[in-house]
Amino acid sequence: MGGACGKTNDTDSRDNLAVKQDLHKSKLDDFSYQKTLGAGNFGEVHRVQHKKSGVLVAMKIIKRRGKSKRSEEKDRQESKVLESMNHPFIVHLYKTFRTEEEYFIVMELLSGGELHQHLKKAGRFSPTQTKFYSSEVCLALEYLHKKNILYRDLKPENLVINGDGHVILTDFGLAKHVNISEGCRAFSFCGTPEYISPEMIQNEGHNHGVDWWAFGILIHEMLCGFPPFRGENTDSTYKLIMAGKIDFPKHMEPGAVDICQKLLVRQDKRAGKEDAKTVKNTKFFRGVDWVATIAKQCVPPKL
Repeated sequence: MGGACGKTNDTDSRDNLAVKQDLHKSKLDDFSYQKTLGAGNFGEVHRVQHKKSGVLVAMKIIKRRGKSKRSEEKDRQESKVLESMNHPFIVHLYKTFRTEEEYFIVMELLSGGELHQHLKKAGRFSPTQTKFYSSEVCLALEYLHKKNILYRDLKPENLVINGDGHVILTDFGLAKHVNISEGCRAFSFCGTPEYISPEMIQNEGHNHGVDWWAFGILIHEMLCGFPPFRGENTDSTYKLIMAGKIDFPKHMEPGAVDICQKLLVRQDKRAGKEDAKTVKNTKFFRGVDWVATIAKQCVPPKL
């Protein structure tokens, strides 16, 4: 799949049992502030250091004051989902704290930058780069769906490269538990316009198919530098999505066109409808060693 396969030097603190135990036992004053990494309506994300171990981690701080119980519960959704996660391509949560005014989420620090930033700089990714990152995302989505979790916000901005060059799925604020195996659906409208599926636009109820739709959009955007449905405004973007017509650039390889065509269709015909095997078995992923991929034994491509 473009990168040589062999054991990489993985130095993530999530793999150090002693450090993990120290972080799980920590108190809020066991961390010292270093730098603000980002801010938004939700609050701020800081780089902080665990004083005892010296490990650097990310701390998301969410304001609680003045919020309704429903809004506050939504803010807590991310940590509630992440507490049950243990996957190499999903951000690792170490600890949560709560005061009367703020909610704190301590997670692993990802130092490689957003995939969005790298894609913007490159213009578009090579087939090798795209296959590598999308194979890791595919395994993360498969894991979430087996746990009956809909992610619902897949896009380059929510994929971050870690220190070893692997891609990590972050920001679970829109994630939702739905009994996929029992045929249950969600009905809330959420996500980024260019990545929203037709069934969500039509309020038909949605399941894990929304993530596979977004996965097709992601592959197209990585290979082309832009998503396949782009209108002048949100309404026109939705009209293009519902029309479903895609003009594939000539540089896209047949396997890439094939997987996009299998993912960007109505939900009853979409790859991944039953499980991830129909996605993993497409021409696009031919030659991928899924065992080596999940073990992070394939050397990441250069960005």
